[in-house]
Amino acid sequence: MLIRIETGELIEFPEDLAALVLIDPLSDGDDQPIFTAEEVNLLLHSIVGTHYDPELSREDNIKEIEELYGQFKPPSAQTLRLAQQSIRAYVREIKRDEIGMVNREQVDQMFVDNPQKRLG
Repeated sequence: MLIRIETGELIEFPEDLAALVLIDPLSDGDDQPIFTAEEVNLLLHSIVGTHYDPELSREDNIKEIEELYGQFKPPSAQTLRLAQQSIRAYVREIKRDEIGMVNREQVDQMFVDNPQKRLG
């Protein structure tokens, strides 16, 4: 799958790791990572963007993010399946020029208008 890094470049990012990024690592196993393609676009780029270091190679960045998420308790099979379904929707529905592009209205809708969507 493709994501956009801060330079504007599109890079390949592992779908399995993207699914882990969508899952709340601090939940007690009851996280329900069911998101629309647009919500995945916003969340994935927001979260990965905070961990992605443009000074490192793509491979090193992915390794660092894998190590970070490897510190948390693995999600249940059901939770992982839900996150993977959301990732597949993103891959299927988000057009190349939309990857990593979000607007304030989308952010407000997700976090201001409906904070429980992401926050449990």
